Amino acid sequence: HSILNENVIACATQKHLRAPQINAGEQTMLPMGLLSSTCTPSRKTIRKGHQNFAHFFPSLKNGISIGCESHLETECCYLLEYDHEITRYHAQPHCFKWADAGKDYCYTPDFLVHCADSSIYLLEVKLDFEHLEERYRDKLNSFSVLCRDQGWEYRQWSRAQIRRHANLDTLKYLYSRSHHIDAADKFFFEKAARQIKWPVTLGQLINQLPQFSINLLCHQLFYRALRADLRQTVTLDLLIEGLA
Repeated sequence: HSILNENVIACATQKHLRAPQINAGEQTMLPMGLLSSTCTPSRKTIRKGHQNFAHFFPSLKNGISIGCESHLETECCYLLEYDHEITRYHAQPHCFKWADAGKDYCYTPDFLVHCADSSIYLLEVKLDFEHLEERYRDKLNSFSVLCRDQGWEYRQWSRAQIRRHANLDTLKYLYSRSHHIDAADKFFFEKAARQIKWPVTLGQLINQLPQFSINLLCHQLFYRALRADLRQTVTLDLLIEGLA
């Protein structure tokens, strides 16, 4: 199951909205460019301000840095990285243009997410979806109708949904130490780890396998090669149940 119990906006809740129409010449399916592994941001300039400012998240799944408009979006990236059902994701994937009830709209979702089962979904991240400006709320409502009519999946994650995860701080720490890991080290660690009598604490594992770096252990914990309850704070007392 997904690590977030997100809102899936698959149908309109505002009955007064008419089904929106894509502008002439627009495709009725997700543009093919969105299905590639080299999708580049639709918006080139990231706004800077009190709440919207540039962050760059070093994504191991994508092999590139992901440009985010807010700290909340970077927190979302930790969860996208951790979710084993997600294979890759892209920021600012496409600017959708459509008309609805005499109004022309242009909207770029925050992320396009590719899943292991070959499904994809569009994702919007906001502090709070309940108190948006009316014009922006109308745009998102209209886009949700458009997605329903086109058969696209569209999700919304709020700050409360992202930050309610008790393991978010642990994921941040583990991920910060998960980079530049050698494939050979992972191979030899997995062989050596089969000799360990599980469960052990992180401190005990370090003492028993001192030839392997703490960064490698963090990488294995983050990517679930080692089983542990990541609601625990990362200390030497963190209990590791065993190999995945």
